[in-house]
Amino acid sequence: MQRLKNVLKDVVLQLVNKSDIAADSPKPSQAVRAFVEAASTGESALYFDDPHALGKGAFTALGEAAHDDGFRVTLGSFFGLHDFSFCAARLQGASGLILEVEAAVKDPTAAEDLAAGACPLWSWALPTETTEADYLDRVDVARRAVGSGHLDKVVLARVARREAPGGAGFNLLRSLTALREAHPQAFVFAATRGGDVFLGATPETLLRVRDGRLHTEALAGTAAPGTPLEVLLSREKDRAEHAFVVDALLEALHPICTEVRLPATPELRVLTGLVHLRTPIVARLRSGVTAKDVLATLHPTPAVGGHPRAAALSFLREHEGLERGYYAGPVGYVDANGDGVFAVAIRSALIRGSEAFLFAGAGLVEASDPHAEWQETELKLRTLSEVLS
Repeated sequence: MQRLKNVLKDVVLQLVNKSDIAADSPKPSQAVRAFVEAASTGESALYFDDPHALGKGAFTALGEAAHDDGFRVTLGSFFGLHDFSFCAARLQGASGLILEVEAAVKDPTAAEDLAAGACPLWSWALPTETTEADYLDRVDVARRAVGSGHLDKVVLARVARREAPGGAGFNLLRSLTALREAHPQAFVFAATRGGDVFLGATPETLLRVRDGRLHTEALAGTAAPGTPLEVLLSREKDRAEHAFVVDALLEALHPICTEVRLPATPELRVLTGLVHLRTPIVARLRSGVTAKDVLATLHPTPAVGGHPRAAALSFLREHEGLERGYYAGPVGYVDANGDGVFAVAIRSALIRGSEAFLFAGAGLVEASDPHAEWQETELKLRTLSEVLS
């Protein structure tokens, strides 16, 4: 039982809501400090900054459970950061930093089993930096695959390596605080185990479920800051890329929803450093469908994988040239009521010692220009490169 309680303290108590941030204060929050302390000692911790603040009750309940010697709280919650290859068949398995508390865990043997599987060993080989020449070649291969009819769209990722100033290691406290300040509307997340840190600030909501209602979004089509909506909509490449995501989401939602609503045309999502086409989608879930079910249905969307899904993932395994690890995987929680929030872990980086490996991807269709796609990934890399110090 003590092992289970230690897992709760190490992982769950680092989960945080926006409510602990003073709007006018650049100082690190208590949760950021706790996370950085865990990272410095090699402990496991998961930090999730939820701008919707829907998980506050679940976090409080788990925190109380961690300090309850009798562990009398009945819970059925699920928290975690999954790797990109997460799938429905592995939902009950250990993939990344995951904590799953079954209802009314009281038996010491069961608690020992849960604690042993809650935080699996962090194993992820360092990725290799993607050169511009390699990326341009891979974009050409992807365009040919789309042109041949094998794919409608595929999202090709790349890695950029950064060295900490002076080679002494990154200041995690300062970097994570700066990330929150620079991206106040994003899901800011971080996970650590054994001194490695995976962190990011993602604008993309995979799902938000509350009281049987689902909010999700298509976020695809990217341009530099200041680009008007009408300009993005006039570009064949961006329109096509966005439409594939919308259509795939609607197709996936049909079996689990009774009604789905969305606007006729995309809106402009303005972020720090770039803009996106965005189509918000609201749906009523069928009876008994939980946030966990929606997660298993939607991930990976064409916004991070491609379309058709199976063909796109097969193409990426053969041609992308990197192991994504937790990049573009789901990060979030499901509470005891089956409600929850999951974001997509993009705009992210892996930090090991004095090295940082930054990830970015671009959606490719037949009309894609390789050099323009490279520049798009450069814009996305700035989310992390401008705050890491």
